[in-house]
Amino acid sequence: MVCEEDPAESHDWDPADDAESSPSHPITLKQFDAWVMALKSGSYRQASDALKSVDPHDGHTVFCCLGVLRDITPGIVPVGGPNEDFLYGNSLSFDPIMLPTCLQIHLAEMNDKGSSFEEIAEWLEARKDDICPKS
Repeated sequence: MVCEEDPAESHDWDPADDAESSPSHPITLKQFDAWVMALKSGSYRQASDALKSVDPHDGHTVFCCLGVLRDITPGIVPVGGPNEDFLYGNSLSFDPIMLPTCLQIHLAEMNDKGSSFEEIAEWLEARKDDICPKS
């Protein structure tokens, strides 16, 4: 698997990059739509470098775009430490659960390099057919 070097430069992700890292439980259309709506809602404050953390300046909870997905999806367990857990997986295999690995890395890079939740939501919507499995 080879992920694009600097995804924030082009905001482009190639599903072929993730051919070998298919999620064990791919995101459903309902989950995808709820995630996009949550990103656009204004209910979540954005941060970087962690799924979810506390803003040291005001004590509010802040999220990266993947942290929002985790927050609205019960049962998803992050892998890694508090600043390295943007990949989702179960505690036994660390396989991607809802999103392929390169897509997660790409989204984390977009988030951490300054794309707003609104921009990320629009990016996701434009690629919905590539992200959500065909049922």
